[in-house]
Amino acid sequence: MKLLFILALTGAVLSFILLLIDAGNQTLLNTCSANDVINCAKVAQSKWSHIGPVPVALLGFFFYLFILFYIVLSDNKEAIYLAASWLFLLGSLMSVFLFLVSWFDIKAFCLYCSATYLINWVLFFLFSKYFKFNLSKIFNKSGLKALVFALVLSIGLSGVALWATGSSSSSAGTTSQKDGFIVEYQQLPENRINKIWTPFYGGQNPKVEIITYSSFFCSHCKIFSEDLEKLMSDPKYFENIRVYYKIYSSSKSCDPNTFTLANPSPCIISYLGFEMIRKGLFWEFEKKVRETPNLSAEIIKKIAEEINKDPIDYKNLAANNQKYFNMVEQEIKLLGVEATPTWYINGKRFVGAYPMPQVKQLIDYIIENEKK
Repeated sequence: MKLLFILALTGAVLSFILLLIDAGNQTLLNTCSANDVINCAKVAQSKWSHIGPVPVALLGFFFYLFILFYIVLSDNKEAIYLAASWLFLLGSLMSVFLFLVSWFDIKAFCLYCSATYLINWVLFFLFSKYFKFNLSKIFNKSGLKALVFALVLSIGLSGVALWATGSSSSSAGTTSQKDGFIVEYQQLPENRINKIWTPFYGGQNPKVEIITYSSFFCSHCKIFSEDLEKLMSDPKYFENIRVYYKIYSSSKSCDPNTFTLANPSPCIISYLGFEMIRKGLFWEFEKKVRETPNLSAEIIKKIAEEINKDPIDYKNLAANNQKYFNMVEQEIKLLGVEATPTWYINGKRFVGAYPMPQVKQLIDYIIENEKK
């Protein structure tokens, strides 16, 4: 009984964390988004994170709360074990389904979600021996009373959790969260950012300018860029938005005098990026790099060589692009950019790959309410 209570309580805590992630908590998203495969942000932004307007995390929170309250309120140990066998059969089947969805459709896993799957499978394994079709011990007079009270308390506390976390009914936030994000935007100071020698795509007279400082090796940057690309496929947004890309190097001391191809370090990636800008091939290069798994400096070199029509002048690669590298590095220091993706929307800074529905709400607000 003690193990059942502890694991159900752990499941409730994990589900509450997932509610915070669903609400767009960037700290939790970052702790659970290590790469393309272990990526809570990707899972949270998928269509599978909600059943209609209801977050799956909320259903999980309710599920574990109900078990906890039933354990406390029921005085029949046999009824508790019988209920647990049924509940964790359902929970295990749902966990298998969500695991397969993560594997084959989303192609990414959430560690917190996976922990709840494991809890469900372990508890079903432990309590499956109590499984039976005769549920009279649960639905007798005293058992029914415990069942109803557990149900009412679980619904009430789940509602409080939904309100407290600001989790969404539309996968990105309630109206209050939406308004809070807009208020945050309104209160942020506006930064003036150099756009010279910065690749962009989008409208000719945009109401919204998004400038991202991104790294080719950053999984969050990849997600954010992919989401922006999908958004910009809508003519309405393409006309009203212009997206700029700033190459953020993980090396801050690239020197053409010491740069060698034998020991290229991350510098070659930055230099190749600027080389593609000079050749007018950057967006083709960026997309190919973004869509290629298991990146390395050597793979990125091959991508650049495939896209470039003329042989790349590696001998003068550093010298030809150092001034552009220095220009961006100076901006990074002046602006205090310390992480990727750092993105500016009409000069207002945000850090991290925010859920795109949330960003879209802000963009819609700007398009409708601000003059560019």
